Amino acid sequence: MDPSRNNTFARLFAQRGGNVRKPGGSASPAPSAVAQPTTSHNIQKTLTPPTVVEVPPQQAFPAPPPEAERKKKGKRKAAKETSVESKRSKKHLPDGPPLTRLLNPDVWVAKRLQFDLLPEEKALVSGLTREEASNMAVELAARSAMCFSYAAEETASAAAELQALQEKLPALQEKFDASVKANQDLTLLLAEAERMAEEDKKKASTLLTEARAAQRRMQRSLDDVQLDLQKSTASISTLTAERDSLRARVAELEAENKLLGDEVVNEHLLGFDKALAQCNLLFQVPTDDSRLNVSMMVVNGQLVPIMDPPPSTPTFQNANPDAEAVGETGEAPRPS
Repeated sequence: MDPSRNNTFARLFAQRGGNVRKPGGSASPAPSAVAQPTTSHNIQKTLTPPTVVEVPPQQAFPAPPPEAERKKKGKRKAAKETSVESKRSKKHLPDGPPLTRLLNPDVWVAKRLQFDLLPEEKALVSGLTREEASNMAVELAARSAMCFSYAAEETASAAAELQALQEKLPALQEKFDASVKANQDLTLLLAEAERMAEEDKKKASTLLTEARAAQRRMQRSLDDVQLDLQKSTASISTLTAERDSLRARVAELEAENKLLGDEVVNEHLLGFDKALAQCNLLFQVPTDDSRLNVSMMVVNGQLVPIMDPPPSTPTFQNANPDAEAVGETGEAPRPS
């Protein structure tokens, strides 16, 4: 059973402080001062549904004897059997609304209603007077009317909101259509962008493959060049060492050639002086004649400088100075 259906009974029970009239107990205090509706008797006269639960008379009895206790248990059993019979009878009732119109006398309302109260609520109901029950019914009716009014107000506000939303629906539909069209355009643009990106990816992949192949070729060329450079460096080192040794040898040969040249000049001067001394001794030729020149020689009856070769002597053009040095020193030159 839903506990929220018994909030009214629980609240009234709390207001009464738990002091209610129980069957066979003492009399309850005076009822609360609640204004009785003027039409309560008329309502009871015109609308008299069949009585389902009979309220016991409000009398003070002593503690019930064991026999009364057995009767009470029998009443509970009978009420339980009645409830079961009511449930069975409900199964045989025709389908459809419980009431075709307000308080149709042909319809047994008790077969359509069920009362499953808590013990505290049963005690509260059994202790109510007719005035209190009427006041409670009026209060529940007022609360029901207030709830219906609130529901109607909420329905009206919801209807107004629905109408406002329906008025906004064309604009929203236009926005939705525009959004759908924009989404389609964006989808086409996205597909075009994806296609272009795929083409660019393929081109980039091709260029990357070509670049890697070119890099491998350049790497091989670089390796070959580095190998050639290493060989050239080693060859240059060897040639540099050989050049340095040749330069040292040339310097030695130049010094030796200069020494030999000086010796040749000295021997030439010494021989010229010896010849003049012999001519002076044998033929009384003066040795201080200015016409005597050690740098001149007689060729075809004429004095010519020794530096000028005689015409009868064959000349060799582009003569290698190393060959002359070899002719003088008797050693073969080394390649530079």
